Amino acid sequence: ITDFLRWVKEFSIDPKRLSIKPHTIVKLLELLDKGVLSIKMVKELMPHVIKGDLDIDEYIKLKGYTKIDDETYIENIVLEVFKENPKAVEDALKDPKAINFLIGAVMKKTEGRADPKKTRDIIANMLRNIKDSNK
Repeated sequence: ITDFLRWVKEFSIDPKRLSIKPHTIVKLLELLDKGVLSIKMVKELMPHVIKGDLDIDEYIKLKGYTKIDDETYIENIVLEVFKENPKAVEDALKDPKAINFLIGAVMKKTEGRADPKKTRDIIANMLRNIKDSNK
């Protein structure tokens, strides 16, 4: 709400003349709640919504503002991260807390769009498979 009011003031828009429809705000909040958009993505979209210069769905597609939850895609990114960071993989095999570095590397490669829970699960499973194959 604070950001919203700041943008209205910044764009010198009379709040009574806002062209934004309540259902548009609801849609953004639903996309945020469902995990389709992150708070960062909503904050990037909101100024455009306030100015009324975009269709939310078109803008989301144009910017690629969707979370990545395709497991095969995430697995491929994880494999890249494992190849690029063998020391981090070794560390994660020894210390479960070290998995966070690998998750961060995946998030960086996907610009924060990979589903964090799926990413964690995929990395944990791959690490488990590596441990099992080394026995």
